Amino acid sequence: MIRVFLVTHHYPEHRAGVEIAAGELAHRLARRGCRITWAASSSSIRGDAGIIRLPMFNWNVLERWIGINYPLWGPCGVFRIWRAVCACDVVHLHECLYLGNVLAFFFAVLLRKPVVVTQHASVIPYSSALLRGLLGLANRLFGKLVLANASCCLFISPKAMSYFMRIVRFRSSPKYVPNGVDTSIFRPLMTHHREHVRAKLGCQPDRPMALFVGRFIELKRLDLMRELVSAFPSVHWMFLGSGPDDPKQWNLPNCQSVGSLPHAEIAQYYQAADLLVLPSEGEGFPLVVQESMACGTPVLITHDTAKGAPGVENVAFTADATADSLREAVRTIMNDPERLAQQRHVVAEFAQTRWNWERCADRYLEIFQRLTLRVDHRSMG
Repeated sequence: MIRVFLVTHHYPEHRAGVEIAAGELAHRLARRGCRITWAASSSSIRGDAGIIRLPMFNWNVLERWIGINYPLWGPCGVFRIWRAVCACDVVHLHECLYLGNVLAFFFAVLLRKPVVVTQHASVIPYSSALLRGLLGLANRLFGKLVLANASCCLFISPKAMSYFMRIVRFRSSPKYVPNGVDTSIFRPLMTHHREHVRAKLGCQPDRPMALFVGRFIELKRLDLMRELVSAFPSVHWMFLGSGPDDPKQWNLPNCQSVGSLPHAEIAQYYQAADLLVLPSEGEGFPLVVQESMACGTPVLITHDTAKGAPGVENVAFTADATADSLREAVRTIMNDPERLAQQRHVVAEFAQTRWNWERCADRYLEIFQRLTLRVDHRSMG
């Protein structure tokens, strides 16, 4: 049994892609016999099947003030991280810059424990030059230090891997391992079932529905989404998520903000929608894009986001991250409903053949086994 100490900045109930992906992977590894101890920001000790939670008291004032999600853990967390690293066989970090992740990395180095880093993001194009500069500096200091000295670095997108390969000399060759999709939940529906779901959600049969899923923060470019909602009053725009820039505040008649929902409940919104729109840049490859495509729902994403997964640019609708480019793309898409309908099969087949959590978990288990076996041989020698 491999004892894994997993560290993320939040648990999945925070509703962001990194921690949702971490949870999907952790549960599958637990079913494969790994003993997972998971440290993340929380005041709750609610449990997970097969996973031991190690919640960390935290202050997340930066997210409330400026939309930067960087929780700061309390001083007691330092000792708890040390004990967890002492008790584990391998440390698994999602992202390299968060304070708790950096601490776990340093303790693992001191104790000669193998460290696996899963890196999701690279450069985030904040509107503030100061924030962009600080992120670039952090990547070249903490990011470079952690990634260069980790036992194994895995990237969810070639775009993020390419960025860090320019500034980091890795101990071993980095690997591209995409996030998976739970196709038992995120799957296409037959036409009559989809019509039933649309009616249940209040969608009008003769009115297209566009969907946004994600945190309501600057990174997701809610300013561009507001432009689209105003420009296309005949489209029903539905928003799922939470954050300081809630679309409810726009008071637009064709805009509906549902709030944050449990992960599995989001599937019906993907299945009902005609188009997922995500105008963000600077992300690795958003899990919501993968889930939408797995449900057979075409996506409109930026050219930058499309670089996050090989082949996506051939099946997704793409545009620049500008109001004019996005408006033109939505106009073209909505004026050709036949092509939009045909894309449902194309994107579903693409997702089903490329993204699978079971294959992903097998890859991670193989890596953990190899690293722990190497440590055992070294200790015996």
